[in-house]
Amino acid sequence: QFAGRRGVRKDGRFEIASGPPQFGAFRFPDPVGEVPVMLDYPAPEVVMIPRYLATPSVRVVMAASTVRELRDAPPPESVSDDERAGTDFIIVTEVRAAGGVRRATLTGRDIYLITAPIVAEAVERVLAGRVHAHGMVAAGEAFDAKDMLQALAAHGLTVSFN
Repeated sequence: QFAGRRGVRKDGRFEIASGPPQFGAFRFPDPVGEVPVMLDYPAPEVVMIPRYLATPSVRVVMAASTVRELRDAPPPESVSDDERAGTDFIIVTEVRAAGGVRRATLTGRDIYLITAPIVAEAVERVLAGRVHAHGMVAAGEAFDAKDMLQALAAHGLTVSFN
């Protein structure tokens, strides 16, 4: 039911993994703590991040409970705006290098609702000429990440670094 092909970035190479996914554990910041996760979740970051950062490996994990929820999700029209607005999300980016581990954590409510402010902020920056790269690029490549995240704080997105 979860089997399929997914891209992985490991040791400087992009590869296609197939077969049933692997599961492990990941420690999210409190109060979430350690939870089971699907390893190598198929996501665009595996392709996009190495386009502009010298990154030999990219691993995307997703909480196993969220993977199950996505698999079993009812049609979008059957979920009310109030139900969707009552959901929380947490995204953790972890960078491991010889100097140690650094983390950035984004939290907010209703991951679908935050999409519109992200798009509006990106469009505003493009129209104002506030871009670092042109053409088909990732958001992290095109915009000053710290500045953009600060602008999105007005829409309930919280970011912390450690």
